[in-house]
Amino acid sequence: MRDIDFTKNAQKYIGTLVVKHQKQIIKNILALRENVQPQDSKKLHGSDYYRIDSGEYRIVYDWSNTVVFILLVGKRNDGAVYKKLKRK
Repeated sequence: MRDIDFTKNAQKYIGTLVVKHQKQIIKNILALRENVQPQDSKKLHGSDYYRIDSGEYRIVYDWSNTVVFILLVGKRNDGAVYKKLKRK
């Protein structure tokens, strides 16, 4: 089972959400510990990162043999999460 490592931005963003959405996102992130490529995961074009959907949010992540790195969390219906990723 892998550990989970959050960037400060991802952790901060999750903290601003209502509890219902926080629980939903955390549940999906914890599931990545067991299966880093669930059925709805997709590799981002032009990047080595992957994303999964969690309700109306996207979770952008990467992984190694021992750790899942949560890079970004953001709204799914606008491109802001991908714009943030390009700035990194």
